[in-house]
Amino acid sequence: MTLLTKENQIWRIEPSKKTSINAVRYASMSVNWTFNRLAIKASPWTWYIRMMRIVSGVAVQQCLIRELEKRGKKIIKDLSDYRTEDTFDLALPNGEILDSKASNYYVDYVGPEIRPNFSLKYLIENKDYCGKDYRSFFPCLVPAEQFNVKRKRHKDYYLFAIVTCINFIRDKLTGREDDWLIAAVPMDLGNFLNYKKLVQAREEEGKGISLSFSVSHNHTLEKYIPSKKKKTHKFYVGYEKDGNFSEEMVELGLNKAHEFPNISGFSYVRMDREEFETFHALIKMKIRNHLTKKMLNTRFKNINKLPQKVFSFGRKHFANLYPPKSEFFFLGWISYESFKERMASLPCYGPPKDKIDKYSNTEGVPSRPGLLYPRTTCFIYPNVWRGGMRNKNFYVLPRDLRTMDELLKIV
Repeated sequence: MTLLTKENQIWRIEPSKKTSINAVRYASMSVNWTFNRLAIKASPWTWYIRMMRIVSGVAVQQCLIRELEKRGKKIIKDLSDYRTEDTFDLALPNGEILDSKASNYYVDYVGPEIRPNFSLKYLIENKDYCGKDYRSFFPCLVPAEQFNVKRKRHKDYYLFAIVTCINFIRDKLTGREDDWLIAAVPMDLGNFLNYKKLVQAREEEGKGISLSFSVSHNHTLEKYIPSKKKKTHKFYVGYEKDGNFSEEMVELGLNKAHEFPNISGFSYVRMDREEFETFHALIKMKIRNHLTKKMLNTRFKNINKLPQKVFSFGRKHFANLYPPKSEFFFLGWISYESFKERMASLPCYGPPKDKIDKYSNTEGVPSRPGLLYPRTTCFIYPNVWRGGMRNKNFYVLPRDLRTMDELLKIV
C-alpha cells in the first residue's frame, strides 16, 4: 500500500470544453432529482448554486474517467439516466462503488488575512496536520448523513479532489470561457414546478401542468430597450414529460404565445449569448395545474399548491452555468473501512470564536472522533463571509489516502 507523500503522486488535470458542456447539460436536467446535500437554503438563486455544484462534481468525475481510460482502464457512466443514477458514484468492475468528493478552492480568497495561496507543496507540507489552525488544515470530507454506520449508508471507496477556480457563486455571468445562459425560478415556485414527487404523480395520473410563454416589453426599462426593434425573440425551454427530458426552441414576437401542454415538470429558460446581449424585454410564463389532489412532502405540507400563476423572466434572472477556468487535483482514495479506522484517532472540531481567535477551530461538543460540526473551518472553507462547512462531516487527512496510481489496481 502506497500512501500520499509527494506532490507528483497527485493527478493534475484541466477539463476540456466537451467535459464542461457535458457536465452543464447533465446539471441542467438533473438538479430536481439530486439530493440537496449541502442544505442550501431557499433563495432566488438556490437553483444556480445547486446546479453549479453538480457541474463541478460531474466535470471532476468525467475527467477521472478520461484519465483512467488513458491508463487502460475503462469505466462506463451513463449520464442519460439522470433520475436514478447517483451523480457522483462510479461502479467498478467488481461491483463495488467509488464515490468522488470534490471541494472548490476559490482563488479569489487569498492573502495574509485569509489563507496562503494554494500549492501542492503547501498541501504536502501539511498532509499530517490536524490542529486547530484552519490555514494549515486539509481534511478530506464525507458528509455525516452519507456515513451512517448503523444504516449502512456508505460507499466502498471515497476519492478526493480539489477544484481551483474563481468564486462562481458571487459572479454569476462573467469570467467564463463559454456560455450556457439559463434562468430558473425561485425555490418556492420551483418546488411546485419540478419537485420530483409531484413530477412522478403528474406522470402517473396523466395530469400535468401547462405552461404558456409570451414576450412583452419590460416597462420599467422601456426607454432603453434596443430589442424593441427586434421582430422576434428566441429562447429555449427545458422541461420533463412522460419520464423524459426535452429542450425546445421557442421564437416569439411581442405579445404572441407558445404553449407546452400537460408536461410533468419545468426546468429552465435558456438563451444564446447573441440573443441575450440585445434582450431587454420580459418572458412571461403562465402556469395552469391539472392535478388537483393534495400531495404532501416529508413535513406534511401540501406541495401541489400553485404559489403564483405568472412568473416573468428578465435579464436579471439569468446566470451562466458554464464553469469558470478550473484545474482539478486528484489527491487519492481510501476504502470505507480504512476511513472509519483512520478517523477514529482524529480530533473533533467546531467553528472558531472570532472574538478569541478567528483562525482557530474550537473543540467540538459533544466530542466524537473524526467529526467536524457545521461552520468548522479549514483551508478550503476559510473563516470569511460566514464561511466554513455547511453541514456535519467526518474526515481523514491527506496522509491517509492511497495514491491515484494505486487506484488502477481496483479498477
